[in-house]
Amino acid sequence: MAVHVTRAGVALTVGIIIVTGLIIGGFFIVKNSGEQARREEAIKVAEQNLETQSNEGVVLNEGQDNTSESTPPSNSTDTSTSDSAAGELPQTGPSDMSAIISLGIVTFAVVAYYSSRRAVSKVL
Repeated sequence: MAVHVTRAGVALTVGIIIVTGLIIGGFFIVKNSGEQARREEAIKVAEQNLETQSNEGVVLNEGQDNTSESTPPSNSTDTSTSDSAAGELPQTGPSDMSAIISLGIVTFAVVAYYSSRRAVSKVL
């Protein structure tokens, strides 16, 4: 059985490869932009935490009678809000399910192409 390669078949194969590359490239770009957004959000939260900690007050003279300046700042209220803010970063990018669905679509297209080629070759 001889395989007869046509220009249309080659063009379709190249087209499928290009579309697959574009899909994978798109996922890669979306993933990187999502990671960058999470990093920027984490940096923003860290800067806010540092700013609130720096505004709480500094002990300059420990021997003073003024207890409000000599007591170290309490972090009990800040840690609960900063931990929850740091743990709730935005979830961006494609999910694992979308990658599986796109891989299934590409696989279906390739299988459909080969099955139609077999059907055409049996008729000829």
